[in-house]
Amino acid sequence: GVSTSRNTPSISASRLENIHLKFVNTLLIPCCYSRSTVLFWYLNENEIGEFYSCVECLSRRMRDTPKHEMRRDAPAKLFSTGDVSEGPISVKIIEEKDDRLVFDLMNCDAPIANAFRRIMIAEVPTIAIETVLIAMNTSIIQDEVLAHRLGLVPLNVDPESLQENEKLTFRLDFKCKKNGEQNIYSRDLKWVPDDDLNQSERLSPAPATIHDDILIAKLAPGQVIELEMVCVKGIGKDHAKFSPVCTASYRAMPEIQILREGFDDESKKEEYEKLVSCCPMNVFDIEDIGGEPQAVVAN
Repeated sequence: GVSTSRNTPSISASRLENIHLKFVNTLLIPCCYSRSTVLFWYLNENEIGEFYSCVECLSRRMRDTPKHEMRRDAPAKLFSTGDVSEGPISVKIIEEKDDRLVFDLMNCDAPIANAFRRIMIAEVPTIAIETVLIAMNTSIIQDEVLAHRLGLVPLNVDPESLQENEKLTFRLDFKCKKNGEQNIYSRDLKWVPDDDLNQSERLSPAPATIHDDILIAKLAPGQVIELEMVCVKGIGKDHAKFSPVCTASYRAMPEIQILREGFDDESKKEEYEKLVSCCPMNVFDIEDIGGEPQAVVAN
């Protein structure tokens, strides 16, 4: 276990046989290369870029290095330069929709895939409601609960279109005039452009909520909600409302092998066709190899 303070790090290693520390400057990089040894690097600004360029090669070499070769000289061996047998990292889009993306990340180890997942969750900037100025709220929802609900409403705004420290303003002015209760939805949030920043002409399409059917509150006859919302740019590491994804996950791709000896030569094509048709995900296909039909893993 490692805990760092502002001045010096304190290390508790009751179960570790060897601890090696190299203090260079600012960035602490942990790397566990055996069950009994943990190595930490402190990297300065000039070394950080070089370190990240080695992450891909390092993770692969750690995976490929036999356990009996994991000795005290393992870090130098893992960081050594050389050609990697596998190809470069590649991405294949499987499914792409407005609110969903599925892709295959190939020639990449799990730590790198997990790094992408964490970046999607916590490092991609978005726009969200930060401040709610409530002028009137006669509904049964408390002010702080209402402000929290509004902050979690996703907005369709490109963060790159905003200038530094630029803010957006939305207004909600709603009064229940019906005899029964009336619902307030996200489509009732109206954007108020700032004429001093020429937002009405610069921002296209106009900022709005991503979904217009998110329930905000329910009002009884005569109840009123009047408020103003200020939106800023942020990242999920600061608050979950800035996270651009509701879920980001990954799983290892399965390795599928076809046992050729399981098929009878006389009915091979028929058996292959049954194999292809039984899989709804189109994993298998039939190809002509050497003049004979062969079942292959196509996807």
